[in-house]
Amino acid sequence: APTDAFLRRLNSFADACQRKGARVYFRFCPMNRSAFLEGENPEAMDAFARSLADALKCPLLGSAERAIMDSGWFYDTNFHLNGAGAKVNTLLLAEELREELRIPSQGTAVFPEMPGFANVQASGGDSGDAECFLYEVRGESVCVTGVTEAGKGRASLTLPASYQGLPVVSMTADALKGCESLERLTIQENFRQIPDGAFSSCPRLARITLLQADPAQCSVGQGLLDGCGARIFVPAGSFGRYCTNYFWSVHASRLDPMEMQATETPVITPSPAPAATEKESSIVRLTYEGCGGTLRGREGDSLTVSRSFVHLRENTLQGSVWFRRDGYVLIGWNTAEDGSGIRVGLGSRYDLSDGDRLYAQWLPCAPETDFAWEISGTGASITGYHGSGGVCVLPEAYQGLPVTDIRQGAFEDASFSLLVFSPALRHVEEGAFLRCEIEELMLFDSLRTIGDACFADCVLPRTLRINACTNPVYSGSYFDTFQDKYDYLLSLSGQRKLVLSSGSSGRYGYDCTMLKAAFQDLAPVNMGVYAYTSALPQLMLMLPLLEEGDVLLYAPEFDAVPEQFCVTNRLDYGFFAMMESSYDTAAALDMRAFSGVYDTLGEYLRQRARMPGRSYDVSPAQFDDDGNAYPFATYNRYGDFVLPRPDEESDERKKANIADYTVQNITSACIRSLNEALAPFTRKGVRVLFSYTPRNSASLTEQSTPENRRILEEKLQKELDVPVISRLEDSLMPGRLFWLIDSHLGTNGAKLRTERIIADLKRTGVQ
Repeated sequence: APTDAFLRRLNSFADACQRKGARVYFRFCPMNRSAFLEGENPEAMDAFARSLADALKCPLLGSAERAIMDSGWFYDTNFHLNGAGAKVNTLLLAEELREELRIPSQGTAVFPEMPGFANVQASGGDSGDAECFLYEVRGESVCVTGVTEAGKGRASLTLPASYQGLPVVSMTADALKGCESLERLTIQENFRQIPDGAFSSCPRLARITLLQADPAQCSVGQGLLDGCGARIFVPAGSFGRYCTNYFWSVHASRLDPMEMQATETPVITPSPAPAATEKESSIVRLTYEGCGGTLRGREGDSLTVSRSFVHLRENTLQGSVWFRRDGYVLIGWNTAEDGSGIRVGLGSRYDLSDGDRLYAQWLPCAPETDFAWEISGTGASITGYHGSGGVCVLPEAYQGLPVTDIRQGAFEDASFSLLVFSPALRHVEEGAFLRCEIEELMLFDSLRTIGDACFADCVLPRTLRINACTNPVYSGSYFDTFQDKYDYLLSLSGQRKLVLSSGSSGRYGYDCTMLKAAFQDLAPVNMGVYAYTSALPQLMLMLPLLEEGDVLLYAPEFDAVPEQFCVTNRLDYGFFAMMESSYDTAAALDMRAFSGVYDTLGEYLRQRARMPGRSYDVSPAQFDDDGNAYPFATYNRYGDFVLPRPDEESDERKKANIADYTVQNITSACIRSLNEALAPFTRKGVRVLFSYTPRNSASLTEQSTPENRRILEEKLQKELDVPVISRLEDSLMPGRLFWLIDSHLGTNGAKLRTERIIADLKRTGVQ
């Protein structure tokens, strides 16, 4: 109930407003009916409203009962209305104001329908190919189950918007079986779900056009494109949202914007000052010294900028945008003018203090005479090299034209201790570095084309350094959380740590404030980010930061076994997306330990060039995983996702990704791979423990029977080289405890899971 202090302040405010001639009304805010306290009734609400009306000096609009609305009108919390709910609430408010102010009605208000499949438009789309498909009516919507004989011979098909007046919202996994001639498929805005392997029966399918502008409205799984070579074209204005969406981002390298092609480097402008965070609220001044370089477009050779903290370590300037020096390439910053201090890549993070100075580090370009050239109308290409090797910095320009390409065979049989691509370079052809030896490669994220075939038969670089010279595109997304978590782990040097490593089930599934209270001598760090990108490089980056006596709790997700059990050493798109806000982190890895490095890097660079630029001054703590902004922090300093997440209404499965808890999925080979990845921690004196990720018990495969789960648990206990501290069955929890996704616990679920983990850790002897 409202306190006396609240009532006094509200009445004081109402008096002040009324003295100025303004009217004040009190109205109950909308509330989700399903979150209402059990046992409450309309009589009790009316009694409460009457007592409130007696205590207030301003009139009440409407009623408490009228403010209680069905869950379908709400968005992400029990008091955040969705678009339709906001319209309903506004129409109700208008009615109440008209009644109170005695304003005649201008007509009958049209209330929207509650969102849901039944509210998907059943008309207005293209149903011209409706006779080519077979259907099954499921309640108020329709599912496509197959294709007619006439449809199977078509090269182009459009899935219909409606059937018999009902919206078509989904399709079965085998709906396109027999479509061996299909080359182009259009999926309209009405579709809400596409199953894994839906296009595997279409060997000639090359283009899928998806008209849905909001990726969150169309659910997909990790295996969406299994057995299919097609690319998916989405609305250009939504392209960036698809690439950063939790589920669609798995397929980012196969997405294209519908109305545009790859663009050149985005225009870089100075970033606005960010909001302060937990670290510090003061603004610091940082000076960049040109050290032989001068500012672009202005006089002087130094630049002082003001920054306030968004991250524990802040991003430096992308120096090649600000400084120039003829015949040189800017390769980074250093805390000492002579380069003997701390090295920082352009745009990468540094632990800033007020008054710090960073000094530009330049390398001279190799002489133009070391190269063979080919001139086109807009740029120059390197076609050959006859220099001495060693340190080689490619020129930015030749005869006044930018050096944009390296042609096939240009550097055949060369040897370099350091090879530096300039910011102007865009394309590297296959075989450009045939049979080369390269110890260290430095490039800029303005590059567009590069791949493994560029380095055929090469001794590949141990170190890959990437300098930033374009706007980041993943800032504020869940990918960006890795660098914030890494920064926090870095800040705990010398302290005992409890590091929680897993996919996104980890960042949703722990309450680190509870862990800190239970283990006061351990600093908890929630490193959970994303299950569908390889855990191996993440573990290798964490390894140097963990010390003897630390605890590593590893909880892999069973719907992403190759990634979570470190089965493959191939890098993937998600890895580079996580590195974007501090590329220096990736430079700490020995790239010879991985495969597919440059194929994946090429996919990443091509894709990000077409995405809208963001700012380093954006924090993922300002958003949820779908990019919705919040006025309060959604992440805490430990790395937990703390946005309030209420329990769901049912225990049903929520998303398309299901998990297989069988020995056929978690094989002995998988377990050996994980043992190899965890062994370096154990050798270092880190205590490594294994637990199970939380999972909606309704989201398992049919083969994941209780008996098969028991067999799997026994196998893991026997074959893992580290202790299994939890029971598998304890990790399978009711669906109502999860939030939107079958591995993302709600607030109550995370607390319950953390209580169990605390008990497991204490039983194992962790203190």
